[in-house]
Amino acid sequence: PPYWRTWWWYLGWLVVMVASGVWLYRNRLQRIRQHEQYLAERVKQQTQEILSQKNRADMQRVLAERARNDIGRLSEVGLQITASLDVKCILDTLYAHVFGLIDATTIGVGFVDWDNRQINFDYCMQGEQRILPYARSLDAPEQPASQCVLQGKELIIDDIAHDSSRLDVIMAQKMGMNVTALENGGRTEDSRSGIYVPIMHGGRVMGVLGVLSLRRNAFGQNELNILRTLATYVAVAYDNAEAYRR
Repeated sequence: PPYWRTWWWYLGWLVVMVASGVWLYRNRLQRIRQHEQYLAERVKQQTQEILSQKNRADMQRVLAERARNDIGRLSEVGLQITASLDVKCILDTLYAHVFGLIDATTIGVGFVDWDNRQINFDYCMQGEQRILPYARSLDAPEQPASQCVLQGKELIIDDIAHDSSRLDVIMAQKMGMNVTALENGGRTEDSRSGIYVPIMHGGRVMGVLGVLSLRRNAFGQNELNILRTLATYVAVAYDNAEAYRR
């Protein structure tokens, strides 16, 4: 008989049909699995997007609430600062509240002595420890406080390159010491980041308000806004105190 009527011909076609059926089944199964995987990834992605949006919304609510609280607290602090005509009382009030508003380790207010071209930091705090009086020279451009005063601009320094506890060369020679120190005799911390805001009144730079942290990149726009507001209160209070003293 012709080969297409032989048993092995029929067997061959049977094998081909079975193989084709198996291939189609596996191909269909693979497509179903791929589609299921795609759907699972889409569900996961959409779930993450929803959670991310929820987290952002929650964070925005937290930040908004924090901002409202900060504004309220700043208003109260401002009233207390500007109510005094004594510089030490002004700074006492400032230091009593600032650590609750900004996560910093050191805060200092320096007032400019233009005749001697220096910034006098007579009352600064490292945590609960008072720092002994020291000064920064306006002729030491590497000093952030000097840059802030001379330029009349705010500075955010994410990574302080020099040892912040050391005095500049000019003031070290003038004061006879190389580093700042605490009242208890200890050495001040070598801070890693900071914010410096000029204290200005009527377009005149009167001093500088600065905060420092042991962490790099510790401060952002929120801390700058708070410090800017506090510097304004200090400027008004200091100007009133000087006018009263005169």
